[in-house]
Amino acid sequence: MVAVESAAEGIAIYKSGFPFGETVERVTEAIQAAGMQIFAHIDHAAAAREAGLDMEPALVLIYGSAARGTPVMNSVPLVALDLPLRVLIRADQSGTCSIAFRPVVPLLYCAGVRMATAMTFEAAQTTLATAIAGGDGLPSTATAPLARRKAR
Repeated sequence: MVAVESAAEGIAIYKSGFPFGETVERVTEAIQAAGMQIFAHIDHAAAAREAGLDMEPALVLIYGSAARGTPVMNSVPLVALDLPLRVLIRADQSGTCSIAFRPVVPLLYCAGVRMATAMTFEAAQTTLATAIAGGDGLPSTATAPLARRKAR
């Protein structure tokens, strides 16, 4: 699976082939099916409405596995800055939905986790991209690479 685009270096964005609500359901189900837990939901659009502001749907899920993450955090305490994992699910003004996250492997490796160990966390994110791909789970035009832009 290849990220659709990157709004900033180090962020992977995948377009969903589904509307916002169904994308949230698919991502949630993928997290749970992989044996992970959702620790928190942060609904940015709801918070904006409470402040009297408008915002397109934007939800951050904080998820992971304490059984998998705790040993790594015990070994390299700074990893706690990046674990548990986070995924942004959002829709733009046209209704196009996408998910975005910072790829975990480089984050963990840069914090001092051995590459082999860091690589074992990659499936926790790729499973989300697969969940929002075409109905057959294979990359489609919805997940084809578009562009990369560097952060300013």
